[in-house]
Amino acid sequence: MIDAQQNYVRNGLPVYLRLRNFPDLENQPWAQMGFSIAPTGAPVGTTDILIAPPPAVQSLSLRNIAASEGKLRFGAKDFLISSSFTDKQMAALGLSNETEVWSAPNVVGLVENGKLFSIEDIRFEQLAGKTVTWKLTCNAVGLGG
Repeated sequence: MIDAQQNYVRNGLPVYLRLRNFPDLENQPWAQMGFSIAPTGAPVGTTDILIAPPPAVQSLSLRNIAASEGKLRFGAKDFLISSSFTDKQMAALGLSNETEVWSAPNVVGLVENGKLFSIEDIRFEQLAGKTVTWKLTCNAVGLGG
């Protein structure tokens, strides 16, 4: 029922989960010493995975942004995502914990209308012991779209 509602009632612009295609570089000795590299070959870059059904997206009010004590910025949004997407990603990525879909080291954030959003807060709702929706509070990172 949630998927049907997301598809037909709360449908918004397409939203993508952006994943980094290379391992975390911050723990490498050369990175800790301040050196940088330009990766070549494969895998490089990022992969965008369409979130289906489309999430419901709501811009946060100035009151919510002010109440976050500096954690959230102008342009912050809440994304309400069906757990069916999370279940499919757990299987596709071989994850053991559903929260890792949103918090794994290779997660860059969400992309909507060419704008990247960092994931700041992850909440979920359950019915009968099963997660049914995810609510991600995200900051707008870039000035795109």
